[in-house]
Amino acid sequence: MGLNNIILVRWVMVSFFRSAFLGVLFMVLLCNTTQLFAQAKTGGEIVIKDFPVSPNAIFGKDTVVSYNFNLKNTYKTRQQGQLSYLITTMHGKLIAKNAIPVNLDPLSSNIIRLDMPGQKTGFYKVNFMFNVNDYDDTVRRVFGVDINHIKSDNPRPLDFDAFWANTKNELAKVPGNFRMTERPDLSSGNDQIYLIEMQSLDNITVRGWLTLPKDRLPGEKLPAYVLLPGYGANLAPLRNVPHFASLTLNVRGQTNSRDVIAPTTKQFITYNIQDKNKYIYRGAIMDCVRLMDFIESRAEIDSKCIFLTGGSMGGYLAMVTASLDKRVSLISANNPTFSDWRTLAGSKQFPMVDIEGYAKQNSLRMETVFKTLDYFDLKNFASNIHCKSTFAMGLLDEFAPPPNEIVAYNKIDFEKLLFIYPNVGHDVDPSLWSFAGKWVYDNFDIYKKVLAQNPLNGETAVQGEDHQLKQADIAMQEEPFVKDAIFKANKKVSYTISLQNNYDTVQAGTVGYEIRTTDNRFVTKEAFPIRLGAKASKKVTLDMPGQNSGFYKVNFTINVTDYDDTIRRVFGVNPEQLKSNTPRPADFDTFWDNTKKELAAIEPNFRMIEQPDLEKDNTDVFLVEMQSLHNLTVRGYLTIRKDRRANQKFPLWILVPGYGITGLKPVFGSPDLAVLSLNVRGEGNSRDVLSPTRVGYLTTSIEDKNKYIYRGCIMDCIRAVDFACSRPEIDSKAIIIAGGSMGGYLSIAAASLDKRIKLCSANNPVYADYRSLSFTGWPMNDVKRYANEHSFDMDNILNNLDYFDLKNFSPRFKTKAMLGISLLDVLAPPQNEYAMINAMPNKNKLFIYPNLGHEVPPSLFSYFTAWITDNLGLF
Repeated sequence: MGLNNIILVRWVMVSFFRSAFLGVLFMVLLCNTTQLFAQAKTGGEIVIKDFPVSPNAIFGKDTVVSYNFNLKNTYKTRQQGQLSYLITTMHGKLIAKNAIPVNLDPLSSNIIRLDMPGQKTGFYKVNFMFNVNDYDDTVRRVFGVDINHIKSDNPRPLDFDAFWANTKNELAKVPGNFRMTERPDLSSGNDQIYLIEMQSLDNITVRGWLTLPKDRLPGEKLPAYVLLPGYGANLAPLRNVPHFASLTLNVRGQTNSRDVIAPTTKQFITYNIQDKNKYIYRGAIMDCVRLMDFIESRAEIDSKCIFLTGGSMGGYLAMVTASLDKRVSLISANNPTFSDWRTLAGSKQFPMVDIEGYAKQNSLRMETVFKTLDYFDLKNFASNIHCKSTFAMGLLDEFAPPPNEIVAYNKIDFEKLLFIYPNVGHDVDPSLWSFAGKWVYDNFDIYKKVLAQNPLNGETAVQGEDHQLKQADIAMQEEPFVKDAIFKANKKVSYTISLQNNYDTVQAGTVGYEIRTTDNRFVTKEAFPIRLGAKASKKVTLDMPGQNSGFYKVNFTINVTDYDDTIRRVFGVNPEQLKSNTPRPADFDTFWDNTKKELAAIEPNFRMIEQPDLEKDNTDVFLVEMQSLHNLTVRGYLTIRKDRRANQKFPLWILVPGYGITGLKPVFGSPDLAVLSLNVRGEGNSRDVLSPTRVGYLTTSIEDKNKYIYRGCIMDCIRAVDFACSRPEIDSKAIIIAGGSMGGYLSIAAASLDKRIKLCSANNPVYADYRSLSFTGWPMNDVKRYANEHSFDMDNILNNLDYFDLKNFSPRFKTKAMLGISLLDVLAPPQNEYAMINAMPNKNKLFIYPNLGHEVPPSLFSYFTAWITDNLGLF
């Protein structure tokens, strides 16, 4: 695995953080936008694909804003209606709206162009509403106008540079006391791994990992590849990065750097925020600078070739470190957070919702808080960056909104590249990984160094033209011939590759593919000559040989005169035939039946406490408490319509959390449903007895199946159903359970054990077919590390996990369900999802997303609302 793949690993981590820390967002969005969701009224659908006419949805000032829509009518009847738009500011103020007629023949496709009025400099939200006879849908987008001229109105503190100069001087007085401890238990292949420790600001010990290639030459100085952590992330050693010294750092308060400062994930952002000299990010930033000191102290590392990268908070730390330390050579920051803090005031999203909540709880004036945050605002660091950089942003990002991102980018006054992804949230497109890897290799002349060390045909150096970065590129987009990239066994696998040459010169070379199994065994590859005229476009059909049942990785590559790129995808072949090779424990049902009896013997002691300070609109909010397995108290929030009639019964929607410890808050916005946001043990406000760290949650008592945390979590969900059945305002025959990631797991497990649950929605459910999961990725890497640290037998742990394997719940699962999976998901891989799905006795509605990772798109929300409405008869 080379640098490109390590950058992929970084984004797996960021994606995992998103699902763990923000898993509830999916559900909240469902409740708050019910009236906008698509509703298919009869069989069929309208497939809608939107394409901004201007690249990356960035338009000129006061020029027409145009989108093309590819519409495919799968109904056997004519569909007539309208396509309308509604443009607002990023804060929701109406700017413009209009509509055009739509007329689609049966089983036909059409392209419609929608022109909207030009706008002034800034970013804008736009909703495209599609309404015809049998189908309604809404597509939400963001576009930018004249973005290079977007600036912040919030000034930089006059003593900003002095503050940070004094902070660096304070750090310099603390001896680094650098330590390296070799970890042969973690080393494998060509990797030599060390735990690194150092003293940082306030004499706090911070730790990280150093990986060196064993085949490095005597005296060789390696360039440094440094990965900085996202919010709440646990960075492990990087592996298989040839020609680099690879370092990861866990700043204070994260994973193995929590000796003195150990906030929860939720508390991290507000830790000592009232004092800029004690705020946690002052120390965290200095931890990164101290890592630069460590790099400079090492003879095997070239301190003149330091590359920093990170996503989300890691992108923030990369940019801030580069602004304060001129030893940094290159940075790559993706979706960096914490820019232009003051414009985020009143936001209901992280981080401001947590900051304002903390200020209210501690009677702090927000102006006092903002005066601290001004010294930690990304835009205020950006003008001091004096190294090459790449910067990537998603226009649908709610945690690092594009207006906040761009003001930081625009302040960088050095060589920089901007990547914009119009249809992506707090993430980037996988195509960036390939570019970033080549960019680093080019700037550090890695290709030349490798060839100089390994002469070919007697040559000792690379001759000819240097590889220089060019602003132009080849836009490449792939589309499978079949729906959802699911092909038939032993039938050819075909994709259309669309190419757009944005260079002013002819580009010649090859376009090709390479297929591998999901465990990375080579299958086949082939390349074909390609010639693209200047500014020309072309479509190429790649017919690949048919495969047996299973899932396969495929890399589509283009290598031409001035550009190389790779698109990584996954396709399936007859996945309905996939089965697990791991047997279900013979006493699986007995184990869970006995567990339910144990729960039933515990008095639930249900309590509902009204929370008037949390109420809003027409909604009552109650804190709900109950006793669950082992007599642990678990809590949640019930929201229900305030103006309900006497004796009126509401369906109950039980929301269960994704992986993490922050838990769920009250959910508003559904007048037809009562909503119970349940925090299972160890999450949110259910941490009285069990309070594991986010990293430690998965392994809490994993060595004993009777004490394992998930035995209790699943029973907490069953107890929530008991609560629903005890309440006169709840219709006990209309109980829905839903969640994503770990929430999807808990939803399926609970529904398989409790027939009182009528409907189940699970997206990207984890923990299926445990034994087939790789030990190099989450969750099994954390399980293996825990076993090693505590000298537990891994076979015994796997035997315990068999009782919590989602596929083993499947034979009992008879609830009506809708499921969403994504083919690029490395946390819940598609082959594992199908092992679980295929073991279910009933066929359920399945949505497959070929180009997504551990997430589902907003379009799924459309179906979900209609599905609930139909099945509960709420029309």
